[in-house]
Amino acid sequence: MKKLSWQQTAELIGLSAVVISVLLVFFEVRQANTTARATISYELSRDVNEFNRLLLTDDSVADLLEEMRNVDYSPTGAQHHKAVALAYTYRNFWAAQETAYNNGFLTESQFSVLKYDVESSVKELPGLIKYWEAAYNVEPAILDYVAFAPIIQAFSSKLLHLYQHIADSRVPKYFRKQLKKLGRAGLIRIKVVAD
Repeated sequence: MKKLSWQQTAELIGLSAVVISVLLVFFEVRQANTTARATISYELSRDVNEFNRLLLTDDSVADLLEEMRNVDYSPTGAQHHKAVALAYTYRNFWAAQETAYNNGFLTESQFSVLKYDVESSVKELPGLIKYWEAAYNVEPAILDYVAFAPIIQAFSSKLLHLYQHIADSRVPKYFRKQLKKLGRAGLIRIKVVAD
């Protein structure tokens, strides 16, 4: 067996150090991802718990949520502002969950729970639909969220009208693109209605 020269020995040690460094970085990144997943899951659960705690401790919020079961309920004054805040709270929470899912921090099972939560909230709280629609008007990027399809469907008459006039240059290109995407995916029902 041939003896290694000093230079070959140094190169072998250097190569070994690089391999070990790469392996350490791999394990550190893996550990960081695991920690991030756990942290995000914990934070999202904490948000739900804080909201539930608010419902348990603030009767006016719990009463408002109960009133939102009526589609015709139109709060005024402070209750109106609480309804707006409630709609945005739901929207922000759901958006955070879908963003976490899209970045690999939530499982398919957790995302299914999110979609069920949105769907059941639309059914159980129809009084909030107009507030979610207002949130859509302020931030039309809501169309980018798959989980929001039940909300979009709930106020889809306006979207259907836009979709029917999709070639109309007055409809922003962004909306035309998103509506076509949602229609093709079957997330909103498209029906042709004569004008």
